[in-house]
Amino acid sequence: MKNSLSILMTAVLASFITIALFKYFEEPETIIIRERIPATRFPENPPIPQSAFNRQIAPVKTPEPNKEIFENGLRSLVQIKSGKKEWFGKFYSNQVNQNGSGVIISENGYICTNYHVIEGADDIKVVLWNKDILPAEIVGYDAKTDLALLRIQADNLTYSRFGNSDILHTGQKIYALGHPFRMEATVTEGIISGLHRQLGLSKNPNVIESFIQTDAVINPGNSGGALINKNGELIGINTAILTRSGNFEGYSFAIPSNLARKILTDLRTYGYVNRGLLGIRATYQKIPVDNRIGERTSAIRIEEVEKNTPAQWHGLELFDYILSIAGQELTSVNHLKEALWSIEPGRPVSLVYQRDRIIDTLEVTLIQESDNPDYPLLLKFGIEVRNMQPMEIDKYNTHGIRVESIYKESMAETLNLKPGFIITSINTKFILDVKDFYSKFVEAGEDITLAGKYPGEEQTYYYSFNIGHLN
Repeated sequence: MKNSLSILMTAVLASFITIALFKYFEEPETIIIRERIPATRFPENPPIPQSAFNRQIAPVKTPEPNKEIFENGLRSLVQIKSGKKEWFGKFYSNQVNQNGSGVIISENGYICTNYHVIEGADDIKVVLWNKDILPAEIVGYDAKTDLALLRIQADNLTYSRFGNSDILHTGQKIYALGHPFRMEATVTEGIISGLHRQLGLSKNPNVIESFIQTDAVINPGNSGGALINKNGELIGINTAILTRSGNFEGYSFAIPSNLARKILTDLRTYGYVNRGLLGIRATYQKIPVDNRIGERTSAIRIEEVEKNTPAQWHGLELFDYILSIAGQELTSVNHLKEALWSIEPGRPVSLVYQRDRIIDTLEVTLIQESDNPDYPLLLKFGIEVRNMQPMEIDKYNTHGIRVESIYKESMAETLNLKPGFIITSINTKFILDVKDFYSKFVEAGEDITLAGKYPGEEQTYYYSFNIGHLN
């Protein structure tokens, strides 16, 4: 018993000595004492604590597009291969220079694409969703908007219906369809990041840039493809990306569907584009503080009113501010141009403008934009003309130039000359193009006779007059 007690005391003493030595040589430890939180009585039926670990997040139910929407969109999507034929004796080799996309817009084979996809091509093939390959013909194109209309010989095709691009808004979900990098049909998702964007792709002031900006991924090969909304409606034609590498870097751009529909309808109906002209030169700038009405701080200000144009006829004046046209509140000069080119010339539209501190509304009727804005003698005579496109020459079996507009109270109007008249000769000299016509018009002297035809008529009409008092 004594031995056991002695052993226990020795062990306890050794433990104390060991602890004392450890504490002596140990680094001092900082101990933080936290304040206590007073206890609170829980109710009998306590709510479930919403901590980061047990919180139940209800899924956000976003309506998904119907599967049929994508099936319809992909079946109306085509791949376009364009190139030039190189002849070797009786044989030729087709070199594909461009690969792009297109959208079928009618059941009988009309296809929309970008002009740059088929530019310079004389051999175009279209690959359908079922891998059928068909030749396509160019119905018409418009380099100013980078749009082209093709046609294949086929019927009962699945096609895309146009939506209304005027009601789009930033943040709206969209889908881009196309054939990037020569791949199979591809769908990407995104939102609208901006509207009426200008990229400066061309230095030509007559080229329009008023794009829908999105973050949907598109790459080389997507050009001409479809931009659709959640209902499957065609709201834009994918056209460009802003990039340093040559591939997608976050920004893609599409031509608005309302502008595209107008251009393509004109190409299909006439073979050329009826572009609306108001007759002003303008800038987009701030409204002076003392002239502001409501919350509007900037608008389109008229810097010049051209003579013999709708702007002058309807009483618009220098420094008037144009606020909207055809119901569209304008956000830039390019937006105005987009709106004008989307309107059929000859159809009255509503224009809201501000003069000083008074806002008023006009009903204006646009005229057809022409190719000769800088030919003063023709303007004095009272006509605007343009070159005929190849499909018009084939259709009407005649060469010449086309009269687009007749000015009110002009000599041309008194002669009963009508828009659409195709001038084939001046003083028995045949006409090649607008430049040739104007040169011969100036050199013809005072007595002039114009000869030509109206589309669809075989009869030749003659208009004789004297322009001595115009010079």
